[in-house]
Formats: sequence, structure tokens, C-alpha cells
Amino acid sequence: MLKLADLLPTAIAILISAFGGTAQLFHSSSKRKKLTLKEYGMKIVVAGFVGFVFFQLCAYLEANSNLTIVIVGISGFAGPSALTPLIDKYIGADEKKDEKK
Repeated sequence: MLKLADLLPTAIAILISAFGGTAQLFHSSSKRKKLTLKEYGMKIVVAGFVGFVFFQLCAYLEANSNLTIVIVGISGFAGPSALTPLIDKYIGADEKKDEKK
């Protein structure tokens, strides 16, 4: 049976990567238009997912916990920017539909 204590490291990794994604989002938002709640939500979900994937990779490789935290944070920072064209494609499509109404 899965215990809550078993899920805690994964939850912390997702929060760290989401924090990294938030930092990247605010760093890049000063250079462009106003940040929407939808865009923020999607990029945080992407950052959390990318951080989760890298956390699982580090667990598989049995990496040091300090190294794992650094890798997860950096992946959360870089993950949304690597996938931005895909995210903007779907957000942009919704915004264009809203403008036509």
C-alpha cells in the first residue's frame, strides 16, 4: 500500500519545478505583453511535468538528493521555454477564436 510519506519527495520535486517555472515566467514576462492566468497555469503545469520527469530520471540513476533538487529546479525553469511554441500555438488559437466573437 502506498503511503503519504512515499509521495512526499515527488510532491516536493513538482513544487520545486513549478517554482522554477514561475521564476522563468516572471523573468520573461517583463520583456513582453501582459501575462494571462491561462498562460500562467499552462506553463506551471508544463514546468511541474518536466520536473517530475527529471525527478524520475534522477531516481532511476540514483543521483544525490542535492543534485536532484538542482536538476529539477533547472528543468522547471527551462521546460516551459522549450515547449513555448507548442503552448503558444494552442493558447493563440483560443485567443483568436475569442477575438472573432
